[in-house]
Amino acid sequence: VAMGIYNGATAHTLLTNFEDRINYQYGAELVVREAWNPPAELQSLMMSGGPEPALPDLPRQTAETEPPFFKRLEIDGVDNAARVLVRRSGVRNGNVNSQSFQIGSITMMAIVPHEFASVAWYRNDLFNPHFYDYLIQLGKHPGGAIISPEVKRRGNLKPGDAITIEYNSQLIDAYVIGTTPYWPSID
Repeated sequence: VAMGIYNGATAHTLLTNFEDRINYQYGAELVVREAWNPPAELQSLMMSGGPEPALPDLPRQTAETEPPFFKRLEIDGVDNAARVLVRRSGVRNGNVNSQSFQIGSITMMAIVPHEFASVAWYRNDLFNPHFYDYLIQLGKHPGGAIISPEVKRRGNLKPGDAITIEYNSQLIDAYVIGTTPYWPSID
């Protein structure tokens, strides 16, 4: 009986661990990667044999319109959906106009907080303060950023400090509003 109880508890622990790792890796039950089309004028230029778009180190054309997002909510079985952009970028302390130094490479995730709250997977005992508290702060501070303890340590940052995110040769000013070691789909 003791071996059965031990084996059952071990199997339950392993199953929970595997499920949590998968849920944490993807952050939601289903992840869809959208293919954004370039603006209509760029598409017609490329089709007519015109010059190639800008080099990768130059700012790319921005899409004029977002792909139809809310159509996903019309699919049977879909209760909630969230727009999420995940990209590698650089970060440095200070704002664009100040002397600053490079902190390093980061994974940047841009989200719509209330949408993200409805689909993101998290364990209740994983976050302190609660995961929703971070999302509430992001909703109150559109220029705010939640950073990892490693970025905080490397940049000697604290809440309220200015940072600059370097993405696609564009500089984005932000400021630190919190730190957390765990975030859905970012390890």
